[in-house]
Amino acid sequence: MPELPDILAYLTALEPRVVGRKLESVRLGSPFLLRSVAPPLSAAEGRRVVGLERIGKRINTERIDEALGTDPDTISTGCPYCMVMLGDAVSAKKSSGEAKETLEVIDVAQVLARSVRRPEAPAAAAAPEPEPAAD
Repeated sequence: MPELPDILAYLTALEPRVVGRKLESVRLGSPFLLRSVAPPLSAAEGRRVVGLERIGKRINTERIDEALGTDPDTISTGCPYCMVMLGDAVSAKKSSGEAKETLEVIDVAQVLARSVRRPEAPAAAAAPEPEPAAD
């Protein structure tokens, strides 16, 4: 799913090309792009485009809002892309005071590494204790 800068670039490029024109036909390239459409896309055919706007919410912000509801100290993910996106959302929330400054976003491997204790080094061979001096 494209994020805000991408969507704004698409809108900026499309606006002069489509606003004020009639839609001859509408084709959905992938049925997975929309969960439901009401009214159906075919209802837009023959209608004039009056404007373009971005709707929806950035998914990373939505996920961080959900996580903040649990008052976490750490948020982890196994996806490098998600790590960047969630990190950006956490930074924004910290800047606005909506998240505590100590909140961190880390990889699940780091969570595992923190939970595993390293074995203690074997103790050096103990030297025999000196015998008490005879009187």
